[in-house]
Amino acid sequence: MTRLPRFLVALLCLWAANTSLAETASMTVYKSPTCGCCTAWAEHINRAGVATELHNRQDMHTIKTQLGIPNELQSCHTGTIDGYVFEGHVPAATIERFLAAPPEGAYGLSVPGMPIGSPGMEMGERLDPYAIILLSKDGQHHVYERITELQP
Repeated sequence: MTRLPRFLVALLCLWAANTSLAETASMTVYKSPTCGCCTAWAEHINRAGVATELHNRQDMHTIKTQLGIPNELQSCHTGTIDGYVFEGHVPAATIERFLAAPPEGAYGLSVPGMPIGSPGMEMGERLDPYAIILLSKDGQHHVYERITELQP
């Protein structure tokens, strides 16, 4: 068996660590046909370089149940990418960090409700600080990140 030179291994590791959200597969987004903030969030994801495939659904609760999103952690839209779930107004930068190093046992992230100032819910300079919740397969969901200032 041939061994790769150390510098090549280092370059491969560096490349893998720098793979961006834009280099991943497209995101599937399930949303209500009449929801403007869902479309605005999908546009936020598009600006991060990720293609979104929008699916208008009348049965959003069914989709959320199938994807394992607890009622108390639900929001208006649901995105999926690479087998992970992103519920609600999760910032693209947070999704990118999550996908770069998914915590063991995690199946996604959620921003419950519709916090003002989150992507898709912009209202000028107003921000209601919010938590991004890590969705864990063991049911022990906890805060992954707190947003206390407007995100780019």
